[in-house]
Amino acid sequence: MVRLLQLSPHTRVLLERPNIVSPPITAYDNQQECQSLNELDRIQDNEDRLYVEALLIRERILLLKKSERLFQPLLKRAMVLAERTEFDRCLNLLFYTFYLYQQMELRTGLHHFVWIFCRMLNANVPIRADHF
Repeated sequence: MVRLLQLSPHTRVLLERPNIVSPPITAYDNQQECQSLNELDRIQDNEDRLYVEALLIRERILLLKKSERLFQPLLKRAMVLAERTEFDRCLNLLFYTFYLYQQMELRTGLHHFVWIFCRMLNANVPIRADHF
């Protein structure tokens, strides 16, 4: 995956296409898409950060196309975070995913939230009201 990511800056230069960087958001741990090979080199051994990098790239590309293929990796990531009991990070990602569904005017249910709330209650983790 790192090799593919390393080709991107070279390709952008050849095609004279600047990389449009989104502002950092909580759902992606306030990370931004790498802009240079040096930045990619710094994250190449960090599996979590590489996954976030891939999510950022997918969003940049698929959101413009309003492609529903954007959502499966986001939901998979939320499940991984829940399995690790990183519930705040999981909820941030689920709220953002819900926002993207609305932005793309797609129907979605609340079953992902019910699932995470059940996981939290089962782990005796309080559901904070400030999430809402």
